[in-house]
Amino acid sequence: MGKLIERLTGRPYGDEVERRVLRPLRLTQTIVPGDRPGLPRPHAHGYALLPDGRTVDATRMNPSLDWAAGEMISTTRDLGRFLDGLLGGRLLSPATLAAMRAVHPTGAGFAYGLGLQEYRLPCGKRMIGHSGQLIGYTTYALRSDDGRQMNLSVNLGSSPPSADKLYAFAGKVFC
Repeated sequence: MGKLIERLTGRPYGDEVERRVLRPLRLTQTIVPGDRPGLPRPHAHGYALLPDGRTVDATRMNPSLDWAAGEMISTTRDLGRFLDGLLGGRLLSPATLAAMRAVHPTGAGFAYGLGLQEYRLPCGKRMIGHSGQLIGYTTYALRSDDGRQMNLSVNLGSSPPSADKLYAFAGKVFC
C-alpha cells in the first residue's frame, strides 16, 4: 500500500499519512519515524526472546523493518482518536467505510475486511479495529459500535497470552 500511495501521489507515504490522517485527526502523539530507532518518551519497553533463550530489550530496533505495514508509533490516546475518526466517518466516504467494514472469516479468531479486523465476543458484542505486531510488542486497538474502546499493548516476552485470555479480557471491557 505504501508503494501505491507513493506512486499515485509522488510523495513519501509517511508525508501522506501525516497530511491525510495525523493532522486532520490531531494525532499529535503519533509518528512515522522512518529508520530512526527508538521510541519517544515515555514509552513501554518491548522484549524479544532470542533462539538461544536470552531475552533482549527490542525498544531500540529500527521500525522501518515493516515500513508501511507497521512502522507507525502511537499512544493509546491517539489510537482512540484514530478509531473514532475512522469509524465515525471523518476520514473516508460512507461507501468506502462500508466496504472496509464488510468482513470475511479468516479462521484465525477474527474476520477481516479492507484493513479492519472484526472480533465477535461470546456475549454477541462486535469489536472492530486492528492489531499489529513488531518485535517485542503486540497492540490491539478495538472499538465497539457504541463507541467503547480497548487499546491494549501486550509485551510478548517468553509466554504470550492465549487468544482465550485476550477474549476474556475483551469481554470484561465490552460485555
